[in-house]
Amino acid sequence: MTRGFTLFELAIVIGLISMTLLWAIPSFRSVSETANMTRLASELYGFIVQAKSQARLRGQPLWIHIVESGKNWELRLTDDQDRTQGMLITKLSGLSFKGISLFSNHSANRISFDASHGRPKSGRLFFYPSLNPELSLELRTHFRSAMVRVCAPNTPHLGYDEC
Repeated sequence: MTRGFTLFELAIVIGLISMTLLWAIPSFRSVSETANMTRLASELYGFIVQAKSQARLRGQPLWIHIVESGKNWELRLTDDQDRTQGMLITKLSGLSFKGISLFSNHSANRISFDASHGRPKSGRLFFYPSLNPELSLELRTHFRSAMVRVCAPNTPHLGYDEC
């Protein structure tokens, strides 16, 4: 005699699978946030270093403009201090980093790079997962030493030292 599954047995299995998924989903989100933050830190660092190199190579001052529109942000490297003027050299869009907020303490939301050495204006870019601000990181630029550094503001995490 063949015997199938009863409705009660199927309900128990579906319930167990649902509970397992509910337990695992926050872990997946955390892994995704960590990967996005690490990738953004690398992209921002590379973008700033590229801007330094371009300023020096071109022998002219350049500016990174931090443009925010709604929940999205974008960094634009141009050859003019007015973000609506000048030539766009390159940009970094926040579209591929959904859920990560970015803000800056640079005046007028722009970072300038001098023509002779490519030194960036001193300041900080802060970025963090919108749902988890305690995982924030900073990208610090220093004019005098021309250093660019990514660090963790409070305690070391995501492989970055404390600022």
